Amino acid sequence: MTESALKTLAAFLVLAIALAQTPAAGADALVSGSDYVFAAISAGAAPPGSGQAASPSSGDDAARYLDIAGVVTGRISGAGRESVMITGEGEAYLVRVESGVSLPSGALVRVLARVEYDGHRTNLELERWAYASDVTAAIASGAEKKAASARKAGASVSRGGQATRFDHTSYFDDYSKAIAGFNPRLSDAQVRAITTSLLDTSRATDTDPRLIMAVILAESHFNPRATSPKGAMGLGQLMPATARGMGLSDPYDVSQNVDACVKIIRSGLNKYSGNAKWDDLNWDHLRLALAAYNAGSGAVRKYGGVPPYRETKNYVAKVTGYYKQLAGIK
Repeated sequence: MTESALKTLAAFLVLAIALAQTPAAGADALVSGSDYVFAAISAGAAPPGSGQAASPSSGDDAARYLDIAGVVTGRISGAGRESVMITGEGEAYLVRVESGVSLPSGALVRVLARVEYDGHRTNLELERWAYASDVTAAIASGAEKKAASARKAGASVSRGGQATRFDHTSYFDDYSKAIAGFNPRLSDAQVRAITTSLLDTSRATDTDPRLIMAVILAESHFNPRATSPKGAMGLGQLMPATARGMGLSDPYDVSQNVDACVKIIRSGLNKYSGNAKWDDLNWDHLRLALAAYNAGSGAVRKYGGVPPYRETKNYVAKVTGYYKQLAGIK
């Protein structure tokens, strides 16, 4: 990915934040393809086909929002509520809609649904929707514009949609605005510290900072005080033993935590790729590094790949999905 492409993607994140803070467009929540992409990223929605459990009560890996891709196959009315059935990739989702909202039967759509649990069952509530073709076109259009801008600037465009080395720090302000938007409670000093550590360590280790953003979104949604029931701490949810092993004096310090997060991910990529450069990595290397970050390298070694744990499989799918969205990769 080129410098101009990175700048455009950073701007996408800032726009996504603004969109997420406004009501859905139109009486039936139909939005454009680009607006849908922005909203899904900002909401931290579990991407289509991720296998993410859609229940806030099912654990830390549960999504609050779900990005559904499928065909409108039915409509159910009763008890003063209406729902539409979305079927795709072997799954069927019943999504509640406001009275009068119309999703065309047989249409291929993308639906951003809010996941709610009433103590008895999981419910999906419609937030926004768009025609799948519009979302695909928006992604394609963005990729074309980024490539055109890169060619105009004389930069090299990487092969196969993989990232190339660039000066991450050139877009410090764009990343700062995006991070501040993901968690408005962060102080200016915290935002600067997170951005500095993210970009500097990513550059030093030849790692795409968007991958680390995807990890932090999945782990803590940029909450530096996050603590899991198992004791994982901070932005990258580091376990106590890991923090000690990395020499952290304060795992909740944003600079220390992000620096360690980047180095752990890069270490995993090195381990499973044979120290390959970023340009030479493939998706298997990425999945194994993420699995090791979640379940430990011992579990990856034991099973000869991504462990069959539900949490780990969901985690790998979630982070990979976030990264693809942030990087504009289909």
